[in-house]
Amino acid sequence: MMTLRRWAYLGALTIVALSPLPAGAASNEVVIVHRASMADLEALATAGNWRELGDHLNDIAPAERNAHWEGLVEQSALGELTPLLGTGGGIVAKLEMIDRYYPSYPSLADSDKFLELRGKVGLETFQQCFEFSEDQTTEVKPEACRNALWNFVTLKPLRYDIATPAAHMVAARFAQATAAPFFAVATQAPHGEAACTDAGINDAVVAGLGQEPQGPEAKGARFLLKTCWDKVQAPVVEAFGKESPGSLYMKNACPTLMAHNALQSLRAKRCEGIAAEK
Repeated sequence: MMTLRRWAYLGALTIVALSPLPAGAASNEVVIVHRASMADLEALATAGNWRELGDHLNDIAPAERNAHWEGLVEQSALGELTPLLGTGGGIVAKLEMIDRYYPSYPSLADSDKFLELRGKVGLETFQQCFEFSEDQTTEVKPEACRNALWNFVTLKPLRYDIATPAAHMVAARFAQATAAPFFAVATQAPHGEAACTDAGINDAVVAGLGQEPQGPEAKGARFLLKTCWDKVQAPVVEAFGKESPGSLYMKNACPTLMAHNALQSLRAKRCEGIAAEK
């Protein structure tokens, strides 16, 4: 039962409002909890009590959350996530630990140490998720792993070193076309131009162009065809020659191929026919 109680402040003590009643407590009983001070957080950090520190970071009022507090947030996040590297354990629990800190604490977007650690722990966990779902040793469905991975990859700031391994991960677990949206994200991250030379991008683009135009795979493939034109045009044009007129592949590929004058004679006429149908 949720009970609305009055707010009151007694020095470092705060009355909890809108919280469940403890077992055995009367409905009119006031429950008082301790609000940690900055000094308390510093003591927890010095002692390496990362879990407790993380539990009390929000005890500091918003107006008092300065650069020093942000430093304590980073310490707490690194302290809790580092032991998760290279370990098994619960998939959901590890992903919840990542979410506990980001994007809950936006200042961590400026921490290269945290973002790198988040990426490593997250990718390890998703690989574990796909392996477990494939072996049917858990109730986690591979589609759920993929959807969660997509949310993980697209959370800004975008990182090439997260999106590219994720593309290979889904390509191995599902189909090559599934990797196209992930590669598209990779190209939009800093240093993302390197994704255009990735060994898996040609297969992802060619496969993605064969999907329904409004689907994420086709959208990702069309984006990559434009963005990585110099690198992917050859396999795309080669695959075009094997397609039957009016195929999904042609519908997806023709606009960019025609824009680059990449087709001649009969192949170009096929694209012109598709354009005339629209």
